[in-house]
Amino acid sequence: MDDSLQPDEVISDLSARIKVKRGFFTKDWVDVKVYEFCPSSCIIKTDEVYLVGSPITLSFKLPLELNEIVIEELVGKVTSKRKDCSCFHYCVEINISKMRKDSLVSDKIKQIDSIIRKKRALTTKLNSVARQ
Repeated sequence: MDDSLQPDEVISDLSARIKVKRGFFTKDWVDVKVYEFCPSSCIIKTDEVYLVGSPITLSFKLPLELNEIVIEELVGKVTSKRKDCSCFHYCVEINISKMRKDSLVSDKIKQIDSIIRKKRALTTKLNSVARQ
């Protein structure tokens, strides 16, 4: 994934949330937008503030026609950020070492990546046919 943080467009089908500490004992889940997704990293946009190197807990949900793919809690690390108006685009590296211990999570990440790639390829192909 390109760390230049020049996201193209939001992945509208993929719902994502981050866990944000609000107080000493309270944490909330906050919805974020996902711009890029691959098995080892993603680019998200939020108004929450993180430092480069900070850990971040994510969850993902990709609804499908018959069911959905859900990843409850996935730990990542912010590797870079770029300010965009009042929000930030963060490149988050997904902790692959923890994924190896849970092959189910790894499989879900690969499924989400595959579906997103296929949908983008199909959309690109349809757009090029429509322009002709």
